[in-house]
Amino acid sequence: MNKKANSSLLIFLLIGGLVFFIIQGNSSDSNNTPSQTVDMASGIEVYITDAPGDVEYMDVNINKIDLIGKAGTRTILSSMTQVRLQEKLVQKVAGELIPKGEYTQLKIYFNNAATARLKDGSSKQVETKDGVIVMNINKEVSDDEIITLVVDVPLADSLTEEGEELIFEPKNMMIQSQVRTQERTQLTAQLKEKINVREQIMENNNIDSINQRYGKV
Repeated sequence: MNKKANSSLLIFLLIGGLVFFIIQGNSSDSNNTPSQTVDMASGIEVYITDAPGDVEYMDVNINKIDLIGKAGTRTILSSMTQVRLQEKLVQKVAGELIPKGEYTQLKIYFNNAATARLKDGSSKQVETKDGVIVMNINKEVSDDEIITLVVDVPLADSLTEEGEELIFEPKNMMIQSQVRTQERTQLTAQLKEKINVREQIMENNNIDSINQRYGKV
């Protein structure tokens, strides 16, 4: 009788432990599930431009762009994109929906290879150094608003010669920002409009000139 009682007690304890484990597992899973969906009712767009330099233009690849805010880091450009750095030329490289909040920094990852078109019409390979750049923005965006960032990459300061080699080391980069309201039904269309289209502008590094060119003011 004692052996049967001990066996029954052991089986009971094993079943009880298994039930407890399942309940705890389900409870843990439910705690990891977000209680609400983040409302993506704001937007960000990033333009790249260049001040006058000693070359005709330079084609450089951007591997990634991260937007850093108080709520964490969001990748707003994840695929490699070629940008042409040329006087009075602007290119929209990113346009994404984001949640409202305060955003502090933009992090740009330049690829380690580029090509420059020289004033004499010839082309030359360029090596990139220190290609990860962090820029402060410190802007708050609310629902139904788009924050526009214009990043100026001055080739005159960033492109140097080492012997016969051209070296691209981003320096003295500047960023302009502007927040505008936008009807929610048109947010996505506005953000995706003219992605990677190269446009001529009237003035270098002027966010108002860029907005006028894109019909946003």
